[in-house]
Amino acid sequence: MNKKQAILALDTTMRRSAIAISRNGTLLAFLQDIPDSKGQAERLMPLIMATMKMAGLAFDSLGAIAATVGPGSFTGLRVGLAAARGIALAADIPVHGITSFDALAEAVRETTESPLDIAIAIDSRRGDLFFRLDSHGQAGEACALSPEKAADLCPKGPFIVCGDGASLLMRALPEHTNILLRDDITDPDPRIMAHMAETGRALVPPTPLYMRPPDVTLPKTS
Repeated sequence: MNKKQAILALDTTMRRSAIAISRNGTLLAFLQDIPDSKGQAERLMPLIMATMKMAGLAFDSLGAIAATVGPGSFTGLRVGLAAARGIALAADIPVHGITSFDALAEAVRETTESPLDIAIAIDSRRGDLFFRLDSHGQAGEACALSPEKAADLCPKGPFIVCGDGASLLMRALPEHTNILLRDDITDPDPRIMAHMAETGRALVPPTPLYMRPPDVTLPKTS
């Protein structure tokens, strides 16, 4: 990618959408919406256009797009990745995927000097968690499991908890557990994702990471 070209990063893994544009490590624009009566698909492209206008850029100024691949909302993932691919195809630029786990872990690392393990808990909206424990700077295995089983995987010593499912995990942990709760880090931040894309950190193919089937019942064929 030409260093003069900008990165557009977007996160749609939850009900809200957030867009950031950066170039050479400098944030040019950031916008996020508040869910309303309109669907996320209807809100996303106007939000992207508004962010591009704020940055004063046209799409041919972009060098790449970064998009979260999940886990998260099934609808949100499809909407975000479809938009990213559409823009990338029109502008003839690559799309980089970033997992929700990696985006959240990077947000912790960028805002703390602590070498503690990081427990990333994402609410599946089905009573359980999408969970990953990063230990000694290394990404752990991602899994979908109950808060109680996730708590069993957590270290006995001090560690950091982040993600929008942190409260579910906290309730399942023993009261005496030494925890640094980062309740300010709940959703992937496209500002951090843009920096990850610029530096080539933790990039994956832009395909959805669902981790489990959706709550959809298909009609039976006769």
